[in-house]
Amino acid sequence: MDDLKMPTGIILKILSEFAYVFYEEKIYECKAIGKLRHTKQTPITGDNVEFNILDENNFKGQVLQLLPRKNELYRPRIANIDQVVIITAVREPVLNTFTLNKYLAFIEYLNIKPVLAFTKVDLLKENDATYALLSEYKI
Repeated sequence: MDDLKMPTGIILKILSEFAYVFYEEKIYECKAIGKLRHTKQTPITGDNVEFNILDENNFKGQVLQLLPRKNELYRPRIANIDQVVIITAVREPVLNTFTLNKYLAFIEYLNIKPVLAFTKVDLLKENDATYALLSEYKI
């Protein structure tokens, strides 16, 4: 059995002690083996895992190993993120560039591609200084 390659899936959600693993267009309800629990490795949404299929008909399995994470966010707790969409208003409330820059720096540090979506742009006037400020965020 050691010579066989275990299937590799991605955790879509964690609910109580169950990890729901997506593999070959199916979702398997899996529990982590004791080795993971005893080494305090906690699976989170987005983790790539090796798992064992225990019951093919009822989609039951067992998480055997967590694969290395490329990045991780703690709020919400997710791993292996490729892209983040930041949605922020430019008016009502006024654009908070400090917070926006802080988010951008943090996600770029984690090698995540940022996508910015500005709302309430229709509330800006043509001579508004925020127009010039928005052009600074174009990539």
